[in-house]
Amino acid sequence: MVYQSLRATSPKPKDGADVRSVHFLSFPTMRSEYFDPVIERQVQRLKAVIELGRIIRDRKTLPIKVPLKELVLFHHDPEYLEDVKSLESYVTAELNVVNVRYTSDEAEVGIKYKASADWPTLGKKLRKDIGKVRSALPNLGSEECKDFVTKGKMDVNGVELVAGDLIVTRYVDEANADEYESATDNDVIVLLDIRRHADLESMALLRVLTSRVNKLRKEAGLKTADQVDIFYEYDEGQQDALAGAVSGHEEYLVEKVGGVPMNISQLSEGKEILQKETRAKDAEDLGAGERFVLSLAKRS
Repeated sequence: MVYQSLRATSPKPKDGADVRSVHFLSFPTMRSEYFDPVIERQVQRLKAVIELGRIIRDRKTLPIKVPLKELVLFHHDPEYLEDVKSLESYVTAELNVVNVRYTSDEAEVGIKYKASADWPTLGKKLRKDIGKVRSALPNLGSEECKDFVTKGKMDVNGVELVAGDLIVTRYVDEANADEYESATDNDVIVLLDIRRHADLESMALLRVLTSRVNKLRKEAGLKTADQVDIFYEYDEGQQDALAGAVSGHEEYLVEKVGGVPMNISQLSEGKEILQKETRAKDAEDLGAGERFVLSLAKRS
């Protein structure tokens, strides 16, 4: 299918090869004119941001299924920010975030600077003065480290250091550690809002519900116009997460699935069940709120 879709926009081979199937063709040679350094740069930066976001999720034990409100992307270079912004839909999809904010404002993000050194290498250069630098380096402030990056030199405890002597890295102040978690690859800095938002999780659960109802309708052989009642059940002792998610979203559900799902306890005796899910709630990859079983009943 992929090959047949590409045929319409691909030039015909000059050797007259049979193009009806990809299996009739020789392995193609690389064509440098198809390489686009801008696209390659954009994708590399996109990958870096997504990987950092996943690191944060793993660190805070936040599965991808848990929707998060915001990702903040910090970089001094506007081109970097524009590159990622051009592919923002991939960021929101891969990291399951609602909003992406781009900034080069250090104060807004809480960027700080710190310095470290490759002590064996620096020791060979400074010899007896290495002790002065070693004792003073931990006391350097963020602004001093930032000035070193800008000016390329610094006096540390009476010893002049120049560019290359110190390793200066950026980090994020932990003042809002209960709200945002950060990660960096020493180039871009990513901050992720790690707070769980009930409204976002409710909508995510309703999207799962909608998908499963539509799948069950298809299994039952129902047509779009066929109206049915939808019931769900959890195992005894499990929290009824759907009840809270459904409340306030009745119009959305009527539009999406043709009705408001009800707890199985509301199923009247003698009502005909048209289709019932298999024990999907036992699947390991389901969140606790998703471990319900759906049933479709004939609407009287």
